[in-house]
Amino acid sequence: MIEYKDLEEIIGTLKAMNLTIATAESCTGGMIASELTTVSGSSEVVRGGVVAYQIAAKRDMLGLASVNEENVVSALTASEMATAARQCFSAEVGVGTTGYLDGETPHAFWEVQWEAYKSQPNFLKGTIQFPLGSHRRGANRLMVVQEVINALLSINPDGIEMRI
Repeated sequence: MIEYKDLEEIIGTLKAMNLTIATAESCTGGMIASELTTVSGSSEVVRGGVVAYQIAAKRDMLGLASVNEENVVSALTASEMATAARQCFSAEVGVGTTGYLDGETPHAFWEVQWEAYKSQPNFLKGTIQFPLGSHRRGANRLMVVQEVINALLSINPDGIEMRI
């Protein structure tokens, strides 16, 4: 369950670190940006977000020239989407999500990346394998959003504190 206090902590940390954030979301359909903007004052750090659901949108809006049917749901595409979010919105932190939320092989990829800060690594990423035959799109989408929120909670001025 996404906790409001966690969202407040993320926004507060980004403010304290003078970082801005942008999202490029596919399988999460804008839910990450939506959750972040429930916090009062989030406009100081949330630059914007793009829902690029179809392959054509990923190419046209995000500039992912090499995305195709074979690689649209991959760690590479999630990474390229996070990079594109950072570039499109001139943000220091970018989020990218892509996945199949149901069907025969439901799985998703996400990546959170940021410009180098002190000696921190500049990305966290994950893969979620949903139960086979899972037809719970809404629940699966929320799982992806929660993992990204947890990753964002790991960014702090003193270094990475893994919470995922």
